[in-house]
Amino acid sequence: GMVTPGPAGFSGTAVVECFRLLDSPPAKSALLDFPGAELVVIVSDLLYQDVIRNGFGNLQPEDFWPVRSSLPDKGFTANAWVYVSDRRDGPAAPLEQPLALTAEPAQEIVEARGLIAKGQARGALRLLETVTTVDAALLDTRADALIAADDHERARADLAELLNLQPDPGSALSASALLRLGRCQARLGDDQTARYTWSYLLEHQPLMTEAYLELGRLELRAGKYATAQNYLVEGLRMIRSDRDAPDQLLDDLVQELAGLPVVDG
Repeated sequence: GMVTPGPAGFSGTAVVECFRLLDSPPAKSALLDFPGAELVVIVSDLLYQDVIRNGFGNLQPEDFWPVRSSLPDKGFTANAWVYVSDRRDGPAAPLEQPLALTAEPAQEIVEARGLIAKGQARGALRLLETVTTVDAALLDTRADALIAADDHERARADLAELLNLQPDPGSALSASALLRLGRCQARLGDDQTARYTWSYLLEHQPLMTEAYLELGRLELRAGKYATAQNYLVEGLRMIRSDRDAPDQLLDDLVQELAGLPVVDG
């Protein structure tokens, strides 16, 4: 995150979050639960998803486990990830495991879906606040409500957490989450990460036409017209083999292609 010089040193949201994470119970618990460890690392969910999970550096993503950091007196709650340098003297498995899926969504989630469809995203969010079990259905629905409410930062966090529950990136739910995650990243100005997210999606779901459309739009905004054209044309080719593709998707692809500048040879 961004940091700036201040009268007492560096300041900024990232600095505040860093200190909150260091002061949160999961970090302190890890120090007690793993006495043989000389080092405990706690990182924000955003840092884990953007850096560690993508293999940058020499940290292994499978060595981290998810936690929920909360400091009620500071008004701070966030998803985070913990790593310890030595687990031999600690629990056989991490104390906190990824959230489990539930078989049937709660009635509140079903009703929230209906409110989202009616354009009542704020009402859906208020209803979802009454759901106490955090599972894939809640994260999926709340992400849609947040996107509809133009709160892409919180939607990005929910989609990242949802993807943690889905070990198979080729599943339908993971594909939908990756598509929406890329859209949130793009709306937040992080085009490079959005590009990576949609490219990763196509590696596992090569017939995901919407990803070609989004990549085409992204490259068009970046002025990379030849690359944009390649993505859009490939999207049109995919639609030809998908009889169930919505007409609106075809119209969007054609419209984006028509918007490409004409370069005289």
